[in-house]
Amino acid sequence: MACGAISAAELRGATVRRRDGSALGTLEDVLFDLDSGRVEYALIAPGQGEKLLAVPRDQLRFDADRRVVDADEETLAAAPAFTRDDLRGLPERVRAEIAARFGRAGPGR
Repeated sequence: MACGAISAAELRGATVRRRDGSALGTLEDVLFDLDSGRVEYALIAPGQGEKLLAVPRDQLRFDADRRVVDADEETLAAAPAFTRDDLRGLPERVRAEIAARFGRAGPGR
C-alpha cells in the first residue's frame, strides 16, 4: 500500500508537462512553509536558462509515475521567474512578488 508521500529528492528532475502533454521543463526544487511544513511552491526550470519559475503547489498535480503535470498556461504566464541567488533565504521581496502574482498572502501568512 502506497503512503501517498514522496521525497523532494525523488521529484528533482521530474518532467513538468503542460495540460496538452508537451514538456515545459524540469522540477528543480520545492519551497516549504516553515510554519506548516507543507510544500508551497514548486521551482520549475523551463529550459536552459538560469531562471526558475515559482508555481504554487495547488496549481500542480502528480500522476501515477510521480511526474509533475497540469500546470495551466495562465499560471505559467503569471509565474514569477527568479535565479537561485534571488531565492536564497527567500527574502520578503521575493515572497511578496510570488504572492502578488497569484493573489494570495504567501507562505506562512
